[in-house]
Amino acid sequence: MYPNKDGDLKEDEEDGRVHSSRSLGDSLVGQVAVAQPGLGPVALLGMTVMLPWNIILTVPDYFEALFSDVFLSQCAAVFQAPNLVLLVFQAFLLNRYVNARCKVLASYTVIIASFAVVLVTAVLWDPARPGPRWQMLTWQVAIFCFGAAISTLQGSLFGVFAAVGGKHVGRLMQGNGFGGLAIGALRVILKLAMSSQPEGLRRQAIVFFSCGLAAMVAAMFAYLRLLRLPCVRRASLATEPADLAASTCAVLREMMPAPLAIIGVYAVTLNLCPAVTDQIRPNFFANEEWFTLSLTMVFLLTDFLGRYFAGFRCVVRSVRVGTYTALARIILLVFLPALAYGKHPGVPDGVASDVCAIMMVALMGLSSGYAATMLMICAPQAVAPDRKAQAGLAMTMCLVAGLALGTSTGTLWPANPVS
Repeated sequence: MYPNKDGDLKEDEEDGRVHSSRSLGDSLVGQVAVAQPGLGPVALLGMTVMLPWNIILTVPDYFEALFSDVFLSQCAAVFQAPNLVLLVFQAFLLNRYVNARCKVLASYTVIIASFAVVLVTAVLWDPARPGPRWQMLTWQVAIFCFGAAISTLQGSLFGVFAAVGGKHVGRLMQGNGFGGLAIGALRVILKLAMSSQPEGLRRQAIVFFSCGLAAMVAAMFAYLRLLRLPCVRRASLATEPADLAASTCAVLREMMPAPLAIIGVYAVTLNLCPAVTDQIRPNFFANEEWFTLSLTMVFLLTDFLGRYFAGFRCVVRSVRVGTYTALARIILLVFLPALAYGKHPGVPDGVASDVCAIMMVALMGLSSGYAATMLMICAPQAVAPDRKAQAGLAMTMCLVAGLALGTSTGTLWPANPVS
């Protein structure tokens, strides 16, 4: 895959011919990783990249019953801080000394251990009374470990598969989107099947943590299996040059404007969702809680579809297209808050308001998944082959910076006055 002068990408292996040993490696990984689009070991690895955080966001009622309604807001800082700091540390220093295989296996080990600990705390919790202080401290330590381990994991995986081939980065992104969608669907099922009383919330949490633990164990074995492939093993065992900091800065400059665009994509998305989308009140639908959950599911579904569409062969993959999409999404910062806060001229009322809200959330999800996947696939292809792993890690660092920026600025939105 090579960029032309406009930044568009052309894949030489799309027609099925093998042009080099690198193309052969890509073909082998494709055969092992995906039986069909969005499935296979590479997609499974992508599912686990943000799975712990997705699960934490999916059980807010459990945390409110166990601790307080401010605990989840504290979790964001405890998770995002080590996540971003360790990614920067990896990109500018750690990769000189530790290869991706060690980092991936160590990350999975820490996440599996953390899931086991929080699963035990859920089993031991007595729903008749609030969680004790030791349980809150245990959760804070676990969330910190989740943030640190996920930082190392996602940086390493995106670096490895950027070196293996751009289409596998697309599989990681698709798997990531499918993981969020699966957790959202599980939330709907459990909400219908179990009560919202403390005992029911405890059982829901046990199911979520058990699924997370099982997914992480499966992903670890999937990665070990992929290590048998020469191209994956070679990318996983490589270390970076001694001038890593200068080299990373050079890679970021070479990929511009993609790093800034990926920051913008996730800054807008996390600024609005869930901070603003949770403030949108239904005008026609009777149940406010289910309407909010429906908006979340619409976002998760369209985000996955956007990632899936970006992997189509007929799509022109270009940093330019991803950047223009990221810029166009800024208009969402106007329309979604207009739907959430008060009544203004031009804002629809009644059932039209609810339909408009669903359509705007769908547009946000579709554009977010499409632009992010396009940028993560295309940007590393603009650098030399021996620096693609650095490029994948650098783009992941910018992605997480966008997440942190969006999450922190999202707290500035006020509560809906009609709540």
